Amino acid sequence: MRKTLILICAFLAVAAVPITASSGPSDVPFEARFSGSVIAFITIFDGAEAEALVNARCNDLANLPPGKLAFAVARFDGWGNATHLGRTYFYAEHCSYVAPDGQGGYAPDGTYGQGVLSFYAANGDMLSATYYNGVSLSPPPVVEFIETVEFNDNGTGRFSNASGFATDFGTVDFRDNSIRVDTVGRISYHR
Repeated sequence: MRKTLILICAFLAVAAVPITASSGPSDVPFEARFSGSVIAFITIFDGAEAEALVNARCNDLANLPPGKLAFAVARFDGWGNATHLGRTYFYAEHCSYVAPDGQGGYAPDGTYGQGVLSFYAANGDMLSATYYNGVSLSPPPVVEFIETVEFNDNGTGRFSNASGFATDFGTVDFRDNSIRVDTVGRISYHR
């Protein structure tokens, strides 16, 4: 009787593992490769309407890095492939910053942040993220960059409770307004 009870308990313990593992979020690697275009680069110098848009989107003092002001909103979109999403459309938007230039003014310093990023999978699920700590590693016209991506729970479908971090590496070529991005990190979501 005791042996039978132990076997039943062992069976139930083993049988419960797959049920628990499949119902909870998975922490798995995330990789993506995208190419696309700069669809807008709106600066405060493009007129009063553009200045108002940049200020409304970017110059909330609570979200600005210390000593910085935003001078532009950059928007990108394109297509690529991502693990857990397959063929994917992406849209990204961020604030580009200026910093004191040491001569009483401000100048672009190659940093950006307050980014929002959306990945749309072929099945309609959307993975949402923010990105920040963006740094341009080379000057125009071909700008190499790196930034931190944080997945969040603003997505839909399988990604409604996503979390995790990744790093974007890429280039923007202002000669033809093209962008290439590689993303590597980890994501947790309900599979």
